[in-house]
Amino acid sequence: MNIKELLESHGITPFRAGNKHGGEYHSACPGCGDGSPRRPDQGPPDRFQIWPDKADGYVYTCRRCGKYGDMIQFLVDFDGKTFREACGILGVQKDGAGYVRHQSPRPPVPRRQEFVPHVYDQPAEAWLAKAQEFSLWCHEQLLASAEGQELLARRGLSLETARRYRIGFNPGENGKDLYRARAAWGLPAAKKDNGRDKALWLPRGLVLPLLDGDGRAVQLRIRRRDEDVRAFLSGIKYQLIEGSSHATMVLNRSAKAFMVVESGLDAYLAAQEGQGLIGAVTTWNATAKPDQEATALLGAALRILVSLDSDPAGAKASAWWLETFRQARRWPVPGHKDPGEAAAAGLDIRRWIIAGLPPALTQVDLANLAAKSTVIEGGGGKKQADERCEAQPMEPAGDDVAELGAILGAHPVRVQKNEYGDLRIIWTPEWRTANKGTASRLSELVFKSIAAGNFISRHPHKVIGARNFKACGAAL
Repeated sequence: MNIKELLESHGITPFRAGNKHGGEYHSACPGCGDGSPRRPDQGPPDRFQIWPDKADGYVYTCRRCGKYGDMIQFLVDFDGKTFREACGILGVQKDGAGYVRHQSPRPPVPRRQEFVPHVYDQPAEAWLAKAQEFSLWCHEQLLASAEGQELLARRGLSLETARRYRIGFNPGENGKDLYRARAAWGLPAAKKDNGRDKALWLPRGLVLPLLDGDGRAVQLRIRRRDEDVRAFLSGIKYQLIEGSSHATMVLNRSAKAFMVVESGLDAYLAAQEGQGLIGAVTTWNATAKPDQEATALLGAALRILVSLDSDPAGAKASAWWLETFRQARRWPVPGHKDPGEAAAAGLDIRRWIIAGLPPALTQVDLANLAAKSTVIEGGGGKKQADERCEAQPMEPAGDDVAELGAILGAHPVRVQKNEYGDLRIIWTPEWRTANKGTASRLSELVFKSIAAGNFISRHPHKVIGARNFKACGAAL
C-alpha cells in the first residue's frame, strides 16, 4: 500500500499535478477539507500534496492545516490511531528496540511577508459634517423615490435593510450628477487639466455609507446608475467620494461568523439574509485586505465564508484569506458571479449561507431547513450535493441520540469536532467496508439529525466515543 491508495481508501481521489519524486498528486485534505469545494472551472481542491513513489521521509503535506508525515503519521492524524495501531495496520515490523518509525523532516515552509493591517484616520470634521448631511438627504430621497427603490430591489435589498444601514439614493439635479465646492467639504483646492477649479463629484446612484459607532458617515461610496456607467467612465461602477475614510466596511459586528464579499451591495445582501447568523465584510475589490479593526473581528469569528466573486481573480485572491484565517472557508456562490447576481436569478441566499456554516451556529435554522448533503466518509466532513443549495427538511427522531450512543458503544468508531463546529467520523476503512449499513446510518445521525447534532455540539469533549458518551448527561 502507498500513500495514494491510503488516501483513496478515505474516499478522496487525487489528481496528478507533477513529476516531483516520481509523481506528485493533489487533492482535498482529509482533515481540514481544503477549505471548501470548488467549481469545475476553478479546478479541484489542491492543498493536500502526496508523493506515492517517494522512498523515505514525509509523503504527504497539507498547505492549509500544516499536517505532514509518512503513512504511519497519516493514520495517526486522520484515523485517530495510536502509533502502534498504525504500524500494525501497515505491517511495519519491530526490532529488538521496538517499532521502527521513520523520522519525517518537516517540509519547507514558503516565506511570506507578515500581514500588518492598516489603521485609517477619520476624515476631517468639515467633511464629516457634509457627509452626514448628504447621506441623510440621500436616504430621504430613497424612501421617496420609485427609481431609487427599484435600484434597491434589483439587488434583492429591502427597505428595512436600507433603513438599518442608511442606504440612500442621489437623484442628481436636472438629470445630471451633483458637483459641490471642495472647500465646503474641507478638501484642498485642485485643478482640472484645462486649468479650471475642480469640484467634488457626487454621481447619481445608490449611496452606500459606512457608519461609525455614533452613526456618522465616515465613508461614502456611490453605485452609479448602469445608464451613466455606459455613457461615460465605464470602468467606474462604485465611486469612493474623495475625503472618505478607507476603513473596511463591516456589518453586524457582533456576529460570530462573517461573509467576505467584493462589493458593498453584496455585503448588505449577505447581512440582510444572514441576519442573526452572520455579519458581512467587504474590501471593495478582490485584492484589498481588511484593516486592523476588521482583522480583529474576523480573527475572533467561528467561521469566515470567503465569497469573493466566482471568477479567476476571486479564486486567486481567496487563497490569502484561507492562509491568514484558520476558520476561513472558500464559499463561492453556486452558478453565479456574486450574491447579487444569484439573488436576481432566484437563489435562496439564506439557504446558501446556512449551508456554509457549522451546525453550532445554525441549530434553529436547521430545524426548519436541513441542507441536503452527501457524506465524504472517513473523516472528510460533508459537502453539498446540490450546487444550488436546495434543501429538504429532515424530521429529528426522538431517539436519535440514544441510537448514536448505541452505535458508538457497540463499534470502534468515534465522532470528532473542532473549535469551529466541523465534524468528522473516525473509523477504519476495514470497519467501514464490513459495516456499510451501520456506517451509513452513523453518517446520517452525525451530519443530518438535528437532535444528534445538538447533542454533539453541546458535548464537553472534542472526541466522543463509548467511554465518554454520557459525559453530557444534561443533553440525554
